[in-house]
Amino acid sequence: MTAIDTEDRPTVRAQLSRNSGYTGVSILHRLYKLYKFNVFNNLVYDVMHNIPLSVVARQGKNWVDGEVIDKDVVEERLKSFPWTAGR
Repeated sequence: MTAIDTEDRPTVRAQLSRNSGYTGVSILHRLYKLYKFNVFNNLVYDVMHNIPLSVVARQGKNWVDGEVIDKDVVEERLKSFPWTAGR
């Protein structure tokens, strides 16, 4: 994480971010110096918005590629999933 935060070259920073799923320190962390705002104590924990999507996608791909889960079963379940009207 430190390497990403201190990296000046945009292409290297982007590559590091893609590989790790970490894009940098939140602006909310910088509010502590100004207002004593503590991001861990002053925010409500929201599971849905804290899921690292690149990590989840990579893990799902690893499961399918490693035959931990059956790709045909996943595809069949996705076909029967009740998607929203736009799909």
